[in-house]
Amino acid sequence: FKEDIDAAIEDLNKAIELSPQDVPSYLLRSQAYSSKEPPQLDEAAKDVEEALTRQPGNIMGLQLRATIASMQDRFEEAIADIQLLVRNDPDNVFFLRQLAQLYQADE
Repeated sequence: FKEDIDAAIEDLNKAIELSPQDVPSYLLRSQAYSSKEPPQLDEAAKDVEEALTRQPGNIMGLQLRATIASMQDRFEEAIADIQLLVRNDPDNVFFLRQLAQLYQADE
């Protein structure tokens, strides 16, 4: 599994080199970094920030940034990102559940 994640990161490095504007590649690489053992959260955070700089408001980017922030015990930042998603889609059950979980974790 570790080799698969490393191979994915290598492939995404090449994809980003070939197409530096490709937001999904940054987000996928961020996910890969956060899935490593141990997670490489600083690298993951850099990639998600790059993606959100290129495409502010990207739903996957905001979710991923919230996940990374919660993994770093930065719950207020995670809550802020999910609140933004809920404001934009107030009937999204997944976002509401995620927000509730973050409130509980922040206690």
